[in-house]
Amino acid sequence: MVLETTYTTQEGTACVTAALGFGALGQLPWTELAHVVTVVLAVVTDHMGEATCDGRTVRGEATLEAGHTGLLALVAVGAAHLHVPRPEEIVSRVDHTITAWRQWTRSLAYDGPWRNTVVRSALTLKALTSRATGAIAGAATTSLPEKIGESRNFDYRFAWIRDGSYALDAMSRLGLSEELHAGVTWLLDAVSHEAPALRPQYALSGAPVPDTMEQVPGVPGYRHSLPVNVGNAAAGQTQLGSYGDLFDAVWHYCQRRGHLDQATGTLLSGMTDRVCDMLLRGHPTPASGNSGSDVITPARRSAAGRRWTGPSAWPTPVS
Repeated sequence: MVLETTYTTQEGTACVTAALGFGALGQLPWTELAHVVTVVLAVVTDHMGEATCDGRTVRGEATLEAGHTGLLALVAVGAAHLHVPRPEEIVSRVDHTITAWRQWTRSLAYDGPWRNTVVRSALTLKALTSRATGAIAGAATTSLPEKIGESRNFDYRFAWIRDGSYALDAMSRLGLSEELHAGVTWLLDAVSHEAPALRPQYALSGAPVPDTMEQVPGVPGYRHSLPVNVGNAAAGQTQLGSYGDLFDAVWHYCQRRGHLDQATGTLLSGMTDRVCDMLLRGHPTPASGNSGSDVITPARRSAAGRRWTGPSAWPTPVS
């Protein structure tokens, strides 16, 4: 992602471009976060420059004159050796990253009203998508409060069946076939390990999420909203709506030239049988937090039937 912010002080104005850099052919073999500071007016003392480390904080300070540019970059890897790029390489990759994102936004198949807002929303969904797996995270950080200063602060750093289905619906409407394919592929792989059972959410790796939630002491939280939580107890809930969300994502995939293999068809058939068995038993489940109640009512059963039946509802699986 690239974020450009303009800061205006009594001393002058500076533009800060923050970018997670791309390589020539896509993802870099290391993580590279660059802050390029350009002074637009007067002299600005900016908190960047020669970096020093204090615990988990990286900071620095430099004085720049109008028209001059400074760079603060953070380059990191896992437990491995580290390549330290030259500053000009990093700046060049920032330009390349901006070009790549602009090219991606031009590929969006949307010319309707509020295009800038639609593009911004699409960029957000893309930024929440794991490049490695295609999973779509519900949030990039934990414990963003539902209301500032109150306690309903949950950890949504997981891939939710419901949220992923909504996101893939939007991506399919925007003509993002690569993202649609990657997202549906991840969904089907994640659910296959415990099918026909279905969890509300999974880790970005596709692994099951423990149904535990722990508070993190000593962390102030977003705008002092406490507590800060790690984990999400909803992992242990039964949310029958997730079955419909999964099928909805696969439906959009098939409608846009996606074809299912035989194993996937068998997988989905088994999940359909499980839900139908629950419907026939009038299976009730507890209300599931923000997801609403999953109690099966005649109205919901009728709505589900009208939505999923039809002479050409599903393409023939590819053998």
